[in-house]
Amino acid sequence: MQSAGDVGYSQIPKGLKVIEYRAVNGNETGGNILFARADGKGGMADLLKAKNYAEHPVKVKAKSGSDIYYVARVKGTGPIEAY
Repeated sequence: MQSAGDVGYSQIPKGLKVIEYRAVNGNETGGNILFARADGKGGMADLLKAKNYAEHPVKVKAKSGSDIYYVARVKGTGPIEAY
């Protein structure tokens, strides 16, 4: 995964720290990324072993989709404040 220091974020609530992130292709992981665990436990392959597309821009045309999903590992550091 990429280190959180390598990324610019526009909106991270106070009380939440992004530790690491990656971008993975849903077609290469065998399932629904939205409910995946980064540690490989559960019904999906280990996302840490999947190719990381985070350093490559992803262009998505209007009214279309993408097979690239961004996955972040976060840590609560205190009460999370909404915007």
